[in-house]
Amino acid sequence: MIQTNNIKLALRNIWSHKTFSAINLLGLALSMSVCLFILMLIEDSFNYDRFHPRTQSIYRVVTTAHRVNGNSESYATSPYPFGYVAQENLSAVELWTPLVARFNGTMQNLEKHLDFDGLYTTPSFFQLFGFQLESGSEEAMAVPYSLILTDKMAHKLFGDGEAVGKTITIPGYAQEFRIGGVLKPFPGKTHLDFDALASVATMETENVNQNGNGLQDNWKDYYATYNYLRLKDGTDPNQIQSEMN
Repeated sequence: MIQTNNIKLALRNIWSHKTFSAINLLGLALSMSVCLFILMLIEDSFNYDRFHPRTQSIYRVVTTAHRVNGNSESYATSPYPFGYVAQENLSAVELWTPLVARFNGTMQNLEKHLDFDGLYTTPSFFQLFGFQLESGSEEAMAVPYSLILTDKMAHKLFGDGEAVGKTITIPGYAQEFRIGGVLKPFPGKTHLDFDALASVATMETENVNQNGNGLQDNWKDYYATYNYLRLKDGTDPNQIQSEMN
């Protein structure tokens, strides 16, 4: 009986102060919606890159640049040779994979011209990350002028036909590219956004052809390369960081 009276009293108060009650209810509904939205965003962020093997052991090397004016800037990238040196000199580093974000342009075949964003990488890409090939071979990332396409890019270029073994041109490059593989659809959400992978060997060959200064020995260029390291199980990443510094 007491509970029934309390409910009636509450309803009577709400009815007698309609405007004030409506504002309160609207505020409550809005705050609950915002909280649910934030929780959904947090949950979504934890769903990225969960399909890679041993995700808890994969780390990206970042750079903090200290300027002469006392300011500092943080970058998700790091010098290309750092990954190689880390793999050769730090016993806890099991695997190194570079992703160089300087491969983009327009792919052309006889019928289509398609803009793309890509990455230079090595065969270790398939050991560190969980991307799978639908056709072709991961060794395509070991030779110059060889490409691996996403399934979407392969379909855009070649329709339902076989892509592996076909060739395309990319203006600005010395040779045609041969399609060496096509990826399966990504098995989950990922922060890696690309249409195609080219071999680091291509980047090295192009630098030689153009007599340019490549990334391989350039410690000052920390803008283009994402260096990923997989550490051995049981490794304390803080110890690795102190060794790197």
